[in-house]
Amino acid sequence: MTALLSKSWVAAALSLASLALALGSSYADEPRLFLQPASAPAGSTITASGTGFCAGPDCSAVTITVDGSIAARDIAVGEDGTFSVRLSPLAGPGQYAVVATQETPSGQLSAGETLILTVSDRPSPVPTTPIESTATITPTPTTDTPSPEPSPTPTRSGPAPTRTALPTPVASADDNEGGVPWYAWVVGGALAIGLLSAGVILVVRRFRGT
Repeated sequence: MTALLSKSWVAAALSLASLALALGSSYADEPRLFLQPASAPAGSTITASGTGFCAGPDCSAVTITVDGSIAARDIAVGEDGTFSVRLSPLAGPGQYAVVATQETPSGQLSAGETLILTVSDRPSPVPTTPIESTATITPTPTTDTPSPEPSPTPTRSGPAPTRTALPTPVASADDNEGGVPWYAWVVGGALAIGLLSAGVILVVRRFRGT
């Protein structure tokens, strides 16, 4: 009976030792987190790597948070207790706490690192919105104006008319240089002589009467 109990205790001790060795080999090292690079422009992609995490079937996948916000989850751990994942944290320039956590039968494993995001040296693309044209083109109405038909050019029939030369007027001998007839000059001279004679007679009579 004593021998049987001793064998039972030995078997139990060996089982516990085996379990301890298995768990110890799974996460014997202290978990650590590495960021590559640890400082990068905002919007860059970084690589998060971990070591010393649990690879046993009773351990959960790894979750990574950035300042408390989940950046990646369901990260598988290799048999050597390591993992690697690429992150693109959607955060502006600043300093952030990056933490990797894992649930194990003995408790939670966690490891953290500080991430520094700097101002990006790449200009942000400016979205362009196509501008729709609202202009309406109204066609100009055209009026068909009939062209006037050319008038027929009259044609003359028969012989061409001839011009008759008019006789050139010849000045008569009766016309003087001023256009006054000769007899007018005679009448005028006679009147002048008569008036002159009457004047002389009047002057003589007056002289005699005195």
